Amino acid sequence: MFEGVPGSGIIGMNGGTARHCQVGDRVLIMSFASVDAEEIRQHVPRLVFVDEKNAIDHVKPARV
Repeated sequence: MFEGVPGSGIIGMNGGTARHCQVGDRVLIMSFASVDAEEIRQHVPRLVFVDEKNAIDHVKPARV
């Protein structure tokens, strides 16, 4: 995955993913972080929901 022009709402796919996605498909994008024991106590994972133009609609904390 790579970023499009800021504000454009474009999310570009590359590699094998690009062969399985079409314009208009819904995709799940996940990210991971490596944190130490102290950081994990403060870390709050978030779910980010976007609208049909990939603009942020709302954000809520994930339950862990």
